[in-house]
Amino acid sequence: MRLAIPLSLLPLVLVSIGCCLPIPFDAPADDPGAAPPVQAGASGPATPPTSSAPTPAAPPPATPAFETLPAGAWAGGPPRLAGAMRASDRRVPQVDGLRALFESSRTPREGTLEDALLVCAARVHGGGFDDGVFAGGADVALAARFGGSSIRSTDQTSARLYSFPVSRLARGDALWLRVIDRDAFFDDTIAEGSARFARAPFTLTMGQADVECRAVDPARVGRRADRALAALDRALDGLERARPDVQAPGLGYPSARAGRATVAARRARAWIDASHEAYLRRVDRAEAIDESWERRATAAVRDAADRLPAPGVDAPIGRARRVRVERVACGMDASELAAQMQDVATGAGASGCLVVLSLAARQATTVAPTARADARWEVWGIDDGAATHPARLVARRRGEAWLDPAASATVPAGARIELVLALPAGADPTLLRVREGGRPALLRLR
Repeated sequence: MRLAIPLSLLPLVLVSIGCCLPIPFDAPADDPGAAPPVQAGASGPATPPTSSAPTPAAPPPATPAFETLPAGAWAGGPPRLAGAMRASDRRVPQVDGLRALFESSRTPREGTLEDALLVCAARVHGGGFDDGVFAGGADVALAARFGGSSIRSTDQTSARLYSFPVSRLARGDALWLRVIDRDAFFDDTIAEGSARFARAPFTLTMGQADVECRAVDPARVGRRADRALAALDRALDGLERARPDVQAPGLGYPSARAGRATVAARRARAWIDASHEAYLRRVDRAEAIDESWERRATAAVRDAADRLPAPGVDAPIGRARRVRVERVACGMDASELAAQMQDVATGAGASGCLVVLSLAARQATTVAPTARADARWEVWGIDDGAATHPARLVARRRGEAWLDPAASATVPAGARIELVLALPAGADPTLLRVREGGRPALLRLR
């Protein structure tokens, strides 16, 4: 169906479309201009942004939180802890109790601010931007740069109160603020301005919005920062004691402990700037923990491969069942095997290797249809570097007959059934961890 638009309405349509286009997130100029210092409690006009401002680098992609990943649910290996601690440098975690902090921080702070926490309140009074239908209403965030720091931003909040840890802010240092309306599809700049720092509190008045920032009592900031860093240290202590286990999902990586460490790191970054030496020391410690885990995990895989019998030897799996590796088909061999399976395979391709297992039981048993069996069979390949690769059950064969993927397969007592597993492209595992209901089996592939 075509939509016909009368020519008389075309200008209105174009205007309507234009109003919804996103506004580029330009950085402030390195020199925000010769704006006079903003006096404590004063409301002065802010210097408008320059049109030649460079565009900042995009914020780094969000790293999955460790606590949201079940053990063994990642391909390759667990997310690096140090990377998770660095990932959100541009998005500032917020402290608790912002309203109370803002109200209790009226005391003027003269001179240079060191290891400070600024709490800022945004007031939006421009037409349209406070409309809950067209502009998102309460979804207001704040982006800022204080002195020589990088541009950082907050999540949107209906309270319109925001916190920024600042390593150093001296008289005459540049201030830049942008009030942002976050909508479902686009973000709009409500107001933007810059000035020079003189003392705290300070206010930037920017036409459709103004922002007042106050400095929290330094002693209080120091106590809370020390407490947050101590909690981070305790979380890292627990990770240093972790040891790999090749029988466990994900080689036993302590994802719950890592989740607590990343939460502790976010809480610390709310009170101390991510570039602060004290925080960076913890990041370096996390890097050492990552490297130590990789060394231990690699050694555990090597030791298991040396200890396990060669492929073709049965290993117990589940209840009264045995499983062994019959063959590993790669390249042309995998293509030929995939061609034999034809329509009975579920999502099989020749991009990666295929592993053929055989399953036997002392008593008659059944294997669920392929699609449902895939949910029961938890299979991971483990390579020499301790990286893990998920394998999918794609077909079953009894004797020379490929089985209907939609039907359950009966295995008589003492008989065997072949299970074909597909590995991801590029995966070259040494071990295979196979679990079906009961305890897992660890098998050598070569």
